[in-house]
Amino acid sequence: MAVGDVVNGMGAAGVTLNFQPAGSTECMISSVLCVSAWRINITNGVLTPSSVNDATLSNQENIKLFINNTNYLTVTLHASYAQAYSGLQIK
Repeated sequence: MAVGDVVNGMGAAGVTLNFQPAGSTECMISSVLCVSAWRINITNGVLTPSSVNDATLSNQENIKLFINNTNYLTVTLHASYAQAYSGLQIK
């Protein structure tokens, strides 16, 4: 992939969705789609602070979350709904 390419992914209901860019690649996540109670996290595999954790939020969150191979995205969701993310490769 190259700088400016779209990165996106989808996860099944009840499964944590992870996106960890390869090597020195960096990405900016601009949108997360999901329903009901869910959580957007950035993690290094040990620490996992929540960026968003609220059942009252809308189905789409427009964010700017910068991730790399060390600090990457996880999306945790209610067992009944799938989730997705979209963004760009920036490095």
